[in-house]
Amino acid sequence: MAAIYSLYIINKSGGLIFYKDYGSAGRMDTNDSLRVASLWHSMHAISQQLSPVSGCSGIELLEADTFDLHCFQSLTGTKFFVVCEPGTQHMEALLKVIYELYTDYVLKNPFYEMEMPIRCELFEINLTQTVQKDRGTAAGGTTEIVLNGTTGLLHPIGKEGITPLAKNIVKLATHVERRLTMGKRGHERVKEMFLEHHMAHRIAAVLKEVLHKSKSSSQS
Repeated sequence: MAAIYSLYIINKSGGLIFYKDYGSAGRMDTNDSLRVASLWHSMHAISQQLSPVSGCSGIELLEADTFDLHCFQSLTGTKFFVVCEPGTQHMEALLKVIYELYTDYVLKNPFYEMEMPIRCELFEINLTQTVQKDRGTAAGGTTEIVLNGTTGLLHPIGKEGITPLAKNIVKLATHVERRLTMGKRGHERVKEMFLEHHMAHRIAAVLKEVLHKSKSSSQS
């Protein structure tokens, strides 16, 4: 599994609103991460101005000897960038999934103030689960249901996923025992995690969190 070293989320003004270290613990303190975020915001803006073609969205990939940096910018100017092991594939898809988590758990949180640091437990929980899964097959909710290589075979989204999808189909068509084993494990996973009462419990947990925050806010 390819290594993801760190994740940054920067607001449209260049302020660091979220930082998570996954593989370089102890190498950077808070001030360092703030400086990196500010520097990247400036470099991203400069790259847009340097482009000989109009409509440039800025640097999307920076390759170095010891790391790669992939960046995704939303329509509102929020930047998401991940630092990872050189040659790590499908980081674009992963960043889009992280953006979806951001919109679902941060922007829709009634207690979150725009452009401010992110402190949302549900966002961090789902983010951790996403990053821990197969980095090369991140594609929305599918990765939550299907465990790649255990309950099924996943492939990248878009055109780049056509060849891997074809190979996965051949694998399952030619390995009957593996296909049956994955199907059985997938059925067991659904029964353990994705029945109606499981979903009801998760929804109830979200509502409880919202009510708790609302109560705490009214008392302060």
